[in-house]
Amino acid sequence: MTESVVMLRYYMVCLAWLAFSGLWSHAQATQICKNAGQYCVNRETSSGVCHVQETTESPQFGPNILGPYGSRKDGLAAMCNAYDPGSTDPNKCSGVAPAGVCDNKGGSVGKKTASPRPSSSRASALQTQACNVNSTIWTNTGAKAITVTGTFEDDCHEPEDHGEVKIFDKSNVQVGSTLTFSRGYLVSVPLTVPLQGHIEYLCKSNSNLQELQCKYAITEPASNKTEKHQ
Repeated sequence: MTESVVMLRYYMVCLAWLAFSGLWSHAQATQICKNAGQYCVNRETSSGVCHVQETTESPQFGPNILGPYGSRKDGLAAMCNAYDPGSTDPNKCSGVAPAGVCDNKGGSVGKKTASPRPSSSRASALQTQACNVNSTIWTNTGAKAITVTGTFEDDCHEPEDHGEVKIFDKSNVQVGSTLTFSRGYLVSVPLTVPLQGHIEYLCKSNSNLQELQCKYAITEPASNKTEKHQ
């Protein structure tokens, strides 16, 4: 092996080490949240979309840009303050996740506001159920599968709480995957329920208080109301 080849390999190894060291240093510099129970605003490098994540959550969606915070609510407030739609500034959030979480900036931070309901739909009154109790909240008694809009909020006691929504068919077999969302979010999603199927809702909590802070509302299409009265 010639001396020039040896030197070339040596330089390549050195360059690779310098590149790795630079990336490692950058990763260390952007790791603001280091302890369990801390929340940081993480920004996806490619899209600029931000997420509020606890240190132990996996995967982490991009490097930490803000934090640490003692609660998810405080992290959401910081994320919404940094929200600048379409911005390319690496210290800003061009988007936020979940989508709509900062729609009411200046209002109750961290909770997605419900959009005005069109006249072609009707909503049940906002209802509550006990935390950590699984309940059937709606049953499809129509003549076909129906798509309803479910609005949910887990506002139970423990910060580790999360909401779970499941759809079952008439044989009590789950249809599709479980919708899971973090405590403190107000989410609104379309749910297609098969004939004679039903929706079950649970605010999964570590608390045994069972306070009535598990909230939901179901909006049916107006066509369903018409069919029921024919």
